[in-house]
Amino acid sequence: MNYCTVNGKTKVWIEGSEDTQAALRAVVRASYELAHPAGMGILHFIPGGTLTDKECDAFIQDDGLYMDWVKGRQCKTRLLLDDSGDFILNNRLFERDRGSPDAVFSLAIKKLNRGSSSGGEAGYQRGAR
Repeated sequence: MNYCTVNGKTKVWIEGSEDTQAALRAVVRASYELAHPAGMGILHFIPGGTLTDKECDAFIQDDGLYMDWVKGRQCKTRLLLDDSGDFILNNRLFERDRGSPDAVFSLAIKKLNRGSSSGGEAGYQRGAR
């Protein structure tokens, strides 16, 4: 998995032999682990921990993934599958509630044991699938 931010949107793509479901689970887990409670979410907040595969799968859909409030945490993560097979995050909506998405995608990549891929702002260059 890798990512790149261009024109206010983050493109996320799954590389070669990587498992799409595993990559999306990594994004779900990273988003959850880095999210904080806000407002009345504090009433439902469960500190620490992570999500099981089954819990992650509940947020993954045919067209991407959608997380709003999860166990009191303000995740607000929506990746949509585009026509090219990449996933798109609308940064404006994410950043309004969470700040830069870089930490989420960096942690997701680490969870996939891909620490050498860091993504970033250099421009979108997609490798061979």
